[in-house]
Amino acid sequence: MSGDPKPVRRVVVTPVTLTEVKRIKDLALKMTMVTTKEISNKDFSDLDELFTQGAIVGNNFFVPNFVQAPDIPLEDAPEKGIKGYSERIYKAMYALHMTQGGKPETFHAFRSAECEYILAWLRDRIEQAEAEKRSQG
Repeated sequence: MSGDPKPVRRVVVTPVTLTEVKRIKDLALKMTMVTTKEISNKDFSDLDELFTQGAIVGNNFFVPNFVQAPDIPLEDAPEKGIKGYSERIYKAMYALHMTQGGKPETFHAFRSAECEYILAWLRDRIEQAEAEKRSQG
């Protein structure tokens, strides 16, 4: 049927906290998970599309932080409520952008420019530290 929506064919990976595991009939489990960081609009859209289409059956790979295997994120999922530096910087940049009269649709360009500014500042600091090290012998 050409009018049927196409299923999303990608894996959505997000760190989660497993908050509840209960046994239900036929030895199946009910597992409740809460994401421990924001997910991208694309990931949310894909998950929402699957849910809306009724295509909510799939495989779940819950991987505790101490497990390491191919194709599984090697970094630990952040603890609930603890924000990483990248998330904190992102939110601070967004707040600055909006405070300066920016609009959500122009944030990507603003963030790119700010990141380039920060990278240039870091490169300058590296060069200064290297020059000091050379001058000391």
